[in-house]
Amino acid sequence: MADKDRDIAPLTTEEDALLDGLFAAAKDDPAMAPTADFMARVLADAEAAMPEPAVIAAPVKAAPVPWMAKLVALLGGWQSVSGLAAATVAGVWIGVAAGPAMLQSDIGTSLIVSSDETYLSALDASFAYLGN
Repeated sequence: MADKDRDIAPLTTEEDALLDGLFAAAKDDPAMAPTADFMARVLADAEAAMPEPAVIAAPVKAAPVPWMAKLVALLGGWQSVSGLAAATVAGVWIGVAAGPAMLQSDIGTSLIVSSDETYLSALDASFAYLGN
């Protein structure tokens, strides 16, 4: 790390030309060419250094999704399903608690046309036959 602190002067043109000449002479020298034995050893070392191929695992089959989970997801998740369940329970409660007042044959007209008798008949079954 200390050598990074030293200032190294760039090569002059003469030094650069000298290096180019040395590299050209070394490139043309047949004694500097690598031998076949050397190349075989380099390739054998390269093959030994190569990592083994990774084993590819078989794809994992996805677990089957239950039909109830699919239905909950289709309806928007557990938050939506809990709201639907609360509305269903409230509707059943209102239907059971209303009793015979909801079984009148003129329920549609009594909801549209309001009178005192309609409200009284909804509160108590004994007033159901007044005014009709």
